[in-house]
Amino acid sequence: MVANYRCQELKEEAYAVVKADVEMLQAKSDSGLVEGFNVECEKIMKTAVDLFSDAAGHYDKKVYNKILAELREHIISLLYLCFDSQLKVARQSTYNKVVSEIKKLEAKDLDSIVDNLAKIMDALLEANLKSFNKKSESLVFEGSGWEPKVELHKSDLKSQLETLANNCKEKILGKLA
Repeated sequence: MVANYRCQELKEEAYAVVKADVEMLQAKSDSGLVEGFNVECEKIMKTAVDLFSDAAGHYDKKVYNKILAELREHIISLLYLCFDSQLKVARQSTYNKVVSEIKKLEAKDLDSIVDNLAKIMDALLEANLKSFNKKSESLVFEGSGWEPKVELHKSDLKSQLETLANNCKEKILGKLA
């Protein structure tokens, strides 16, 4: 009983120590891509876990492990908001880059690109999807369980960009008709 009560208190203390770091990461995440995002998340998690472990490690192991799991889950849920912002920023950035490249393509002499239009579009989408995949996968830190969310965004972005590319092809080919 005492172990449970004291471990709960120590869990709250550990969270209180990293709360400002989580809030600062959220603010940075909302405004743009954060270099080393996953490392920042790991650092926050490690700080909270280490503080808790140092203070509560001597209590009953069953209670200790239960409360430690709660702490990890709570920190992951808070960091998820930052992760979600980062994923959305990366996705929007990729989408905007493709729109910009398509506008440049539409401004070119259409006769010079019409024969290779499909190849040009495929290469544009492939390069940008590859870049997004790399960015989004680098956001995940070990043990977070965020991989399915990354896969969902990859799939949705791919569909969005394919629709955008097909609309561009139709527009260009329509100008030539």
